[in-house]
Amino acid sequence: MSRYALVHVSDTQFGPRHAFSSPSGIARGIAADVQSLSQKLSFTPLYLLNTGDITETGMPHEFDDAYAQMDLLRSALSIESESVLHVPGNHDMCWPLAKVGREIGSPELKYQNFRNYIDKWKSSPSVVLDGVTVIDDHRYGMRFLLLNSCIKEDDLFHGGAVDPAALLRAIDSGRGRHKSANYLKVALLHHRIDTASPDKTALIENAEEIEAILVTNGFHVVLTGHVHESICQEVKKGGKSIIYSGCGSTGVQASQRRDGVQNQYTIHIVDLSNGTLETKWRAFNPQARTRYGLGGWTRSNTAEDGDNSFELPSTLGPSKWTPSSLRDSNLETKVGIYSNPFTYSNAEKISADLILDLFVFDSTRHQGAIRLSGDAIIRGPRGSGKTMFLRYLHLLGQSQFRHDTRVKRTAECLPVLINLSRIHKADLADSAAAFRAAEQVIFESVLAALQGEVDSTQSPELRQAVFRTKERLDVLRNQAGTLISKLGTSIKEHLRPYFGHILLLIDEIAPLFPKSFFSDRDSGFVAWMNNIRNAGPFCTRVTVYPNDASDILNEERFGTIVNLEYQIRSDEEYTAFRDYSVNVTNRYLRSVSVDPESPVTIGSILEVVPDGSAADALEQLIYASDGSSRRFLSLLDRCLNRRVSGESGEGLSKDAVQSIIKEAAGNLLTGYNLTERELASSISKACRKQSAFRFRFPNESVLLKPLYSAKEEFNIIKVVDSRPGPSGSIYEFSYPYCILMDIQTHFLKETRRVCTSRDRFSGEWISTITTVTRDTLDLFTKQNRLSGEIVELSELCAMLRGDQGNEFVADEVPAGFSCGDAVTFLATEERYAFDLHRLPK
Repeated sequence: MSRYALVHVSDTQFGPRHAFSSPSGIARGIAADVQSLSQKLSFTPLYLLNTGDITETGMPHEFDDAYAQMDLLRSALSIESESVLHVPGNHDMCWPLAKVGREIGSPELKYQNFRNYIDKWKSSPSVVLDGVTVIDDHRYGMRFLLLNSCIKEDDLFHGGAVDPAALLRAIDSGRGRHKSANYLKVALLHHRIDTASPDKTALIENAEEIEAILVTNGFHVVLTGHVHESICQEVKKGGKSIIYSGCGSTGVQASQRRDGVQNQYTIHIVDLSNGTLETKWRAFNPQARTRYGLGGWTRSNTAEDGDNSFELPSTLGPSKWTPSSLRDSNLETKVGIYSNPFTYSNAEKISADLILDLFVFDSTRHQGAIRLSGDAIIRGPRGSGKTMFLRYLHLLGQSQFRHDTRVKRTAECLPVLINLSRIHKADLADSAAAFRAAEQVIFESVLAALQGEVDSTQSPELRQAVFRTKERLDVLRNQAGTLISKLGTSIKEHLRPYFGHILLLIDEIAPLFPKSFFSDRDSGFVAWMNNIRNAGPFCTRVTVYPNDASDILNEERFGTIVNLEYQIRSDEEYTAFRDYSVNVTNRYLRSVSVDPESPVTIGSILEVVPDGSAADALEQLIYASDGSSRRFLSLLDRCLNRRVSGESGEGLSKDAVQSIIKEAAGNLLTGYNLTERELASSISKACRKQSAFRFRFPNESVLLKPLYSAKEEFNIIKVVDSRPGPSGSIYEFSYPYCILMDIQTHFLKETRRVCTSRDRFSGEWISTITTVTRDTLDLFTKQNRLSGEIVELSELCAMLRGDQGNEFVADEVPAGFSCGDAVTFLATEERYAFDLHRLPK
């Protein structure tokens, strides 16, 4: 990963004066904005940073709202819990507790609610209550310095300060852990310390002293909050430069911002290859039309061109991650591991050194593609391990190639990872353009991989062969033929002694390309694949989703079909996934075990009893994961956090695991708007009456779509069987949502009585499919229809004006509706309109 991002929010101030209501719905909009930019600018979100004033008054319910939204944002961006870092702000100090603390001689009592909030993250490095904390990330060559600038803040004194002695001690301690001088060093605090600023009111009282310490110790970036507008400047002192950046206020009401200043957050993109820090300033525009309604995040109007770019000193790229770099004393004491290994939600974030150790080979599924020769189509839903598999093949093939090159033997293959996300959407206008763009990415990726092996192996013979290959390509440049065919010709002529073929590892092809790319036989997917195979020494591994746009991606002629999907309600599939899950968990735990001779196992986290017992906690995690390894590991992350925070020294019980699953579902639900939540709740009531979790809702797929397509593998319902026509598709609620809403999933064996324990030992899955209609749902029967007209219509949403003059936003508008149409509709208190019907003219 050469481009990663630090997402910076500040002054969210969840509470009565929060700009996005209370409870808030801010996370989904920011997540959508970051995801859109990550595709456009080719970066991976790595850290979520919050520089204080998380709440308005430091009360528990405000922190509850903050946690729900920040965790939702973290999850949507696939950021690990340990990579969410916080520092406190003056609004996070609870004044009533501060007063009591002063009276009883306990000054730290003011931190109590903030401390409880931090404990929910179970990321002990974020606790900076005693002054200063240093966090090193040796994977990407970064050091974070978390500063508590609220050590004096209470109900009587309002001002910022940092303890210089604590700062020096922390920096010295950091030197002891790792002596690298060229890490990117980032400091976080709430108040400002940039003494060059003309506004001195927001500075901490000892700003000059703290600034001098940071500059002397080589800190490059200081991220702050407190001031409700953006700041950005590079200051040079003593021959060194330091960048001050404050993102403004992400969540305060307009009354707390100067006229014209928007709500803001920033995305800091670190480019390792170019040695730059790019800051993208984002701001909330209440007039923007989005699929979530009125209001969206756009380019800020306060920074020139909306962003800044700075040169950075040389920083380290990904290196071998070692458990000792991220030790957690609680985990060592209670579980026997150095750190939480389940925070990696994305295979791209796991270091190369760990991939080979963590990868689990399931002979029933990987057999058809585990080899380094031949072609294969690898099918599986999101989170099933497709990218992990490609990375494993890449490292395995790369290791063999380098060994064979050293001993002067022809390697089986040279593996090349193909990142199709590099293709810009402008280059996908039609199938012919997509063909050329995809071919160009493969061409450039193969040449880059060859040069990388030259640099790695330091083989003079390979260097000469690659040089002659490039010379041959220059000769062929202006001749007829495709780029791939020319590349194949050059490789066959000059690189045959080094490897038998190039293994192209192509990840997630279907979501990127237009549907026409798969239906066009002349210049689409078929022509592209035939071009690769006919060009010469190329084999392919292509990953696809089970329900991708074209059946072509499931045809054996493009390679062996490898299915990574588990149907866990089948006894055989359940057993296979259970064995796989235990193996995965134990490998992750072994990588961080304090005692490698006697590594920690899954039994230290959960009460794992022999299969066939109603008390098995692991069974519940398997059901909640629905066969997704990524979701399984995400839930294990929560379980490990609960295990460490508990008093018992034993694994979590089944009841404890079910409460964790319920909590996860509740957090996920906050990402849906009120209409979507009410629709799901109304259907769940109808399902409970019929003792079913599967249902049909004929002719209402558009209404249901946000519930099964918006969150990928974390949707609260999924399509079981897509059927057009009057009978309708079959849907089912996810297992976590069933637990949250008390929807029945099991009957006692050979009865129609509900099995409340939800287990294989005493129960069996309910197969009943109930049909719901508008007439059976409270959402439709207990509301009066409103009437009005469509006054504005875009691809994302529609604006409606009711007969009383009130305006409403509709996320989903049926096809064929036009601006000016008279309609009837239902609406929520938040003025979301749904269920639109056009009135006859």
